[in-house]
Amino acid sequence: MAWGIPLKFDFKKIDSLFSTKSKTIILVSFIMLLLSLFFIYLRYADEKRFLQEKQNFYIGKVQNIYIESKKSTDNFFINRAYANLDSYGIKLALSHQDAHDLEKLSQPRWRILKKEHPSLQSMAFYDTNFRLLSVLGNAQSSTMDGKRSDKKEARSGFCYSGDFLVYKIIVPALNEKSETIGYLVLSIEPAFFLNEIKKLIGFSGYIIYQNKILDNQLVKHEHYDAALLTEFLARNDEMLDRITQEGRYFKIHKIKEHDFSSNKIFNIIFFQDITQEQVQLKEAIVESFFIASFLWIVILVILNYSFNILIKRLEESHQELVYKEEKLAQLNLNLESRVAEEIEERMKKEYEVHEKERMLIHQSKLANMGEMIGNIAHQWRQPLTELSAILIAIELFFERGKLSAQKLSEKIEAAQKQISFMSHTIEDFRNFFASGKQKKIYNLEEPVKEALNLIYSSLHNNHIEVALHVDAPIMIEGYANEIAQAILNILSNAKDILIERATSHPKIMITIQEHHAKGSITIEDNAGGIHIEPIEKIFEPYFSTKHAKSGTGIGLYMCKSIIEKNNRGELNVTNTEEGAVFTIILDKSL
Repeated sequence: MAWGIPLKFDFKKIDSLFSTKSKTIILVSFIMLLLSLFFIYLRYADEKRFLQEKQNFYIGKVQNIYIESKKSTDNFFINRAYANLDSYGIKLALSHQDAHDLEKLSQPRWRILKKEHPSLQSMAFYDTNFRLLSVLGNAQSSTMDGKRSDKKEARSGFCYSGDFLVYKIIVPALNEKSETIGYLVLSIEPAFFLNEIKKLIGFSGYIIYQNKILDNQLVKHEHYDAALLTEFLARNDEMLDRITQEGRYFKIHKIKEHDFSSNKIFNIIFFQDITQEQVQLKEAIVESFFIASFLWIVILVILNYSFNILIKRLEESHQELVYKEEKLAQLNLNLESRVAEEIEERMKKEYEVHEKERMLIHQSKLANMGEMIGNIAHQWRQPLTELSAILIAIELFFERGKLSAQKLSEKIEAAQKQISFMSHTIEDFRNFFASGKQKKIYNLEEPVKEALNLIYSSLHNNHIEVALHVDAPIMIEGYANEIAQAILNILSNAKDILIERATSHPKIMITIQEHHAKGSITIEDNAGGIHIEPIEKIFEPYFSTKHAKSGTGIGLYMCKSIIEKNNRGELNVTNTEEGAVFTIILDKSL
């Protein structure tokens, strides 16, 4: 390949080299690898956090032991120092700066203290100017750098005595006037505190100043500790917190201290053997790796088995699909004829449904026409009677010769009024049943009153009392004329059942009110209710409770259709103790 020509990979060709099964297994293996690494990392982080908490616990423990050792040592030697100062002749010899008496009188106390606490190196007496008067024990450790103190209470701390670092406890001696007459200074080997920590928790300790061990007497430890110390000093790294020696791991704990005379800073270091913890951490990683590998192998086995089953089922499905395709091809041969037959059958059914609907509407119109003619007859009965009476009166006046022009004019005027009333009645009915639709905003009271005006004469002639109660004006948007027709149908049915059952004191109550932010019309009669189960059956087409010659059964069906389909309302019916209650609910105008 020539230089400068970019490599081109044919991914489609590479993709074709592997089956779907192989590609899926490779993908799952890659995902499992990522999950395994993540799992191993989490296990490592969790184990490391646990070990860190354990090490932090030991750091706190080392510090607590060190502090408590200093406190207990201070208390012990301060009490012994005061006991010695209070012994017979000590304060007198100190005030006279009599070194011989001080040494002689303190010998018994010194022997006891040295036996009780072998780490005690010297017990020395100083005058008020910190000039050495007398010393028992190691004289080299008793020297001080002339640090004066006016304090009248005991104090303690690390201090240099020549080339030696010692822990000194300085106790002032007071006379009867509470005046300082001198000092008793006890010098303790610093290795005592290191040995206490070594004895309690097994940590080797050293005191280091400027990357050097402070005195040779502190090097009293095992071989590997000395090697550790040598390597630590060779590294000369203040940030070093752990070290490896001969396959073992050690955590370095540091306590910073200073001497109270020259304020030099030095470190007390301890080596904690954490080899077991590191082994535990490695074992956790290895264990996590084996667990992840085992799970990966199990998943691959399951995946391979599942793929074999899936491939077998796919082959079976493919064979079944081929069989069904053959059958489908055969079906397609007759598909056009079958589709044509199905379309023809559906069109025939739709035509029958439309024809039934048309017949239903036609019957409804005929029924409404019959109702209309009956109501017109009721409305005309009274004016026709009046016209008949007017004609009879004209005839009587004429036969008796009393028909004057004035009387004839009066009778003709009265007859014209009745004829005009009858003409208005026909016009009202014609407008009421007009077929034109126009949606408008109307007061819910209007269609109710229109229906009552048309059926009033029929109700009045049958002595049926009508009560109308309106809570408040309610504005509705819809087809008021259709609502009036539905109300007229319900009122007509109520009138018929009241007459049929010869109800005493027949009554129809109409209430217009607001119901859950909607307009509501309730029409209630006292005819005893509807004796049909379920009661909603009365809204089915061709169902009627009347005699065959007086009812078609389409009135309430058309009412429900008009209210719910055309006006998006609700028509419900229930029974009460007195009779049936029809409820019309319509959306209010916004």
